Amino acid sequence: MQKTSEKSLVVVNGIKTKVHNLDYDITLLDWIRTSLNLKGTKEGCNEGDCGACSVLILEKKNEKPKAINSCLIRLGQVIGKNIITIEGIGDKNNLNPVQKSFVKNNASQCGFCTPGFIISATTLLYDNKKINDDNIHDTLSGNLCRCTGYTPIINSLKELDNVKLAPPKYIPVKKIEKVTVGSSNYYHPKNLKDLTLLTQKINNFSFLSGGTDLNLEREVYSKTTRNYICLTNIKEL
Repeated sequence: MQKTSEKSLVVVNGIKTKVHNLDYDITLLDWIRTSLNLKGTKEGCNEGDCGACSVLILEKKNEKPKAINSCLIRLGQVIGKNIITIEGIGDKNNLNPVQKSFVKNNASQCGFCTPGFIISATTLLYDNKKINDDNIHDTLSGNLCRCTGYTPIINSLKELDNVKLAPPKYIPVKKIEKVTVGSSNYYHPKNLKDLTLLTQKINNFSFLSGGTDLNLEREVYSKTTRNYICLTNIKEL
């Protein structure tokens, strides 16, 4: 199989990180845990249902980070983007406001789901939304607590109604138009013109934007070359 180019970079917790020597089409979750040894991001259902794998993605300067399920995103989709894991949110010596409130209100029970809840909840503070029941429920709708500990989690967030966070610093890296991970090629056109040329050049391809269904169903290990055209960088879309 082909391997990733060493020119591929992902910014993780503010550090430019090379992506190389991967001989299969790895998910963002597996890469974070195995290649970077950042074990705070958990694998629960591995189907995008529980939110234990939540991380933040920051795609552009002056953009607010959003929470995504790292188990549903392939590494080739996020080359050139900024990723923030629970380790980048805060640590025991420098907790962020959500973490402090979770500790104060005993909002962590078994603790397995806690990193994902904190990642998702932190987006409330980035968005400067009013913290009320509706916004809390919307923000946490993709996170599951199997210990039924929702009440202290919700109470933790209600205490943060007047707390705001400035978006984290965006660190730009050179974006490359083609990324190969294992036997999969990821194309990242920047505009509709580039997209049109790609669709004329490549015979067999799938469009990819998010990938919630396609990435869940397809095989990780495959000897067949597959082409994916990622749409997230196209300004007109």
